[in-house]
Amino acid sequence: MSQKQDNREQRLMLYAEIKVLGWCMGREESKVIKEINTPVR
Repeated sequence: MSQKQDNREQRLMLYAEIKVLGWCMGREESKVIKEINTPVR
């Protein structure tokens, strides 16, 4: 497996975990996704 595939799989797993945690906290999915895609300054 190449490094790019490893990074992509890792990113997808983190994305899914963050969405689930947001859901458990009662957050709206659209807001969670927006926050994930907003860069941190």
